[in-house]
Amino acid sequence: MKRYELEKTDVLIIGAGAAGARAAIVSADSGVKTTLVTKGPFGISGITVVGFDGYGGNFEQPGDGPEFHLEDIVRSGKYLCDQDIAEVMANEAQNSIKYCDQIGVRFSKDDSKFHPYPTPGCKIPRMLKVFGGGYALLIALKKKVEEYQSDPGKIEVKEDTIISRLLVKNNQIYGAIGLDFRKGIIKVFHSKAVILAAGGAGYLWPHSDCPPESIGDAYSLALHAGVKLVNMEQQLFYPTIALFPQPVRGLEVSYEWCLNIENPKVGGWLVNGKDEIFYPLKEVGTRDYMTHLMTKEVKEGRGSPHQGVYLDITRCSESRKEEIVGILHSHKRLLKFGVDIRKQKLEVAPAAHTTLGGAKIDTENRTNINGLFACGEATGNVHGANRLAGHSYLDTQVFGARAGKFASEFARGADWISVDESQIEDECNNVLSYLKSKKDGVSPSKVKSKIVQLVGKSLSPIRNKNGIEEGIKEINFIRRNDLPLVNAPNVKEFNNDWVEAIEVRHMLDCAEMVSMCALAREESRGTHYREDFPYMDNEQPVKHTVIQIKKGKIELSTEPVNMIKFKPLKEKGPAF
Repeated sequence: MKRYELEKTDVLIIGAGAAGARAAIVSADSGVKTTLVTKGPFGISGITVVGFDGYGGNFEQPGDGPEFHLEDIVRSGKYLCDQDIAEVMANEAQNSIKYCDQIGVRFSKDDSKFHPYPTPGCKIPRMLKVFGGGYALLIALKKKVEEYQSDPGKIEVKEDTIISRLLVKNNQIYGAIGLDFRKGIIKVFHSKAVILAAGGAGYLWPHSDCPPESIGDAYSLALHAGVKLVNMEQQLFYPTIALFPQPVRGLEVSYEWCLNIENPKVGGWLVNGKDEIFYPLKEVGTRDYMTHLMTKEVKEGRGSPHQGVYLDITRCSESRKEEIVGILHSHKRLLKFGVDIRKQKLEVAPAAHTTLGGAKIDTENRTNINGLFACGEATGNVHGANRLAGHSYLDTQVFGARAGKFASEFARGADWISVDESQIEDECNNVLSYLKSKKDGVSPSKVKSKIVQLVGKSLSPIRNKNGIEEGIKEINFIRRNDLPLVNAPNVKEFNNDWVEAIEVRHMLDCAEMVSMCALAREESRGTHYREDFPYMDNEQPVKHTVIQIKKGKIELSTEPVNMIKFKPLKEKGPAF
């Protein structure tokens, strides 16, 4: 008797955030059967729903266009993005925004024309306010998906399902296997093409604005499938995430709105634990710069009581205060917990926000595995070493649409690959092993907490060799000693411990990849800052860190970045 249920589909999409949903819509448009798998309930789980209220791009306004936009993306990313990929994003920005506008996403407008705001790293205003933030974006996309769901055979949505392994044979994908934990059933999705859209590993860090499910599943799945991953050391931290009081911890308070980019002197400000204003200086910096500056204040003993700094708009004029709270997405939520930033400084600290590393894709979203495509935060060569504000949504819509297009084209022309029963049986054994009673068994939540604490210590925004190496030792210790003992109650339906047990393996893989790449990049570039190598080295060719399993072993290498238009000055200098 088989221990799993088999389902067939043309295109399987793993991850149902903004990127996965957009991919599903385009895939279904092409007429192929599409299955959208999500680890939680569709529309209220994942990273998109907690996203900010800014959508970046280029607009039909004087002095702007894809070429100027591309230059800002490349410069902000410290020349680490593949420029042919970033060029696609810049070229298709306007169409992606118009599509979202057409399906009901509400943007900031003046007399029906888009009204963009200035943001750090962009020479001209490039960010639209999205009313309702990421939740509103995803709900609009979900409504389109539901239109296809009502047409039998176009899109099926599988909720509460965690994918544990991609199925690959002779370098070609043929589906995935996972656990439907609503029913307690192992599912095999047999498909012609797969789109990996479940990116994000922010919850590996102790201070994060990401939801608990963002633990790096996509990167672990990709690694074991033989996918080439790049720049896993590049974890973007958002600078001003609420740290204290506890009820608002993890809430984004946008420094792009609170600090005055056009006129820094009118505030707000960042203030250290000694009540000294240390920012802004002459201008408001990009996220990587702000993160490192704030972390430095804490490391040098000038932090707030909870090891952060203060965001302070209390010194602003009354009109400036009202301007800030009028546009600040999180103001109402802060008020609900008794925090009024017009009257009190708010303790904030950089928090893990966006994973910039991931699967390496080409301009058609293909990975090095035949039939496997990737989009959104699952990819690693789009933004480089820093991401411009609002460009997460842009990424999801441009590359989500392209992934759906090219994956469906592939599926229409592909033959079915036969299922490898031995692979499936192996993974069934792995998944079911967590339910077996183990002497001295440990709960997955305890192991996950260990991983988070070690990542927080060894892979903070300011890193060094000794700390990273110590972190790798701890990862190896957990893999040898704790992972074999991870245990869950022998209950099939809605067993959250069973899900977390699968996540432990993904988390360990992701933590190890980030650590290996962070150790290998002996320079500071963008979000990756090594205090023992504080210089960004453009005297040497800029390269991706590359991690891949070959012949059963993880191998680390480098590859040149594709620079088709813009190149850095050949110099070596302080990273910030």
